[in-house]
Amino acid sequence: MPALFHNENAWTRLRGGEEQALFELYKSHYNYLYKCGLKISADADLTTELINQVFMTIWEKRNSLPELQNPKAYLLTTLKNKILKTWEQRKRYQAMLESTGLQMEQFQHSIEEHMLQMQLEADKKQQVLSAIEQLSPRQKELVYLRFYQELSYEQIAERTSLSPRTIYNNIYEALKSLKDSLVQKVLEVLLVLSLMCF
Repeated sequence: MPALFHNENAWTRLRGGEEQALFELYKSHYNYLYKCGLKISADADLTTELINQVFMTIWEKRNSLPELQNPKAYLLTTLKNKILKTWEQRKRYQAMLESTGLQMEQFQHSIEEHMLQMQLEADKKQQVLSAIEQLSPRQKELVYLRFYQELSYEQIAERTSLSPRTIYNNIYEALKSLKDSLVQKVLEVLLVLSLMCF
């Protein structure tokens, strides 16, 4: 049986819903489609994946496929379109990443790096909490009002009936105490903040 007639016959049977005809077309056209697809995409895995998609698509649309004498050209055109569409999607995605300043390496952090970062954050938090526990009850209250509630010295004075100078001195002493327990850099920031806010 000539190949052209065989392919036409398989195509007709495929359109009629015969699954075996799909496998016959796949077997007889795979190598040709792979060679042509590889020339276009230069990506073996992508080419294989898209050839499989071509045959899944024609199976899903078997009831609406056109009558063909030689399905080879139809299959190749379908594959080319899928390759071009995939590359277009990749280009658009890459352009979107570049336009927003995001780079792929930002998404490639390892689980170990993430876990280490979480552990460091937990350690910092624990250090701060431990250091704050060493303060007197009044110092804790004033530090809380100043840095967590972000109240001014005058607002704290209204709430506590203490003078702004007393509040400043207590907070200053609290920060000096924290300096012994916390990382130098963090403390310097807090100390500068407290001095700037007075």
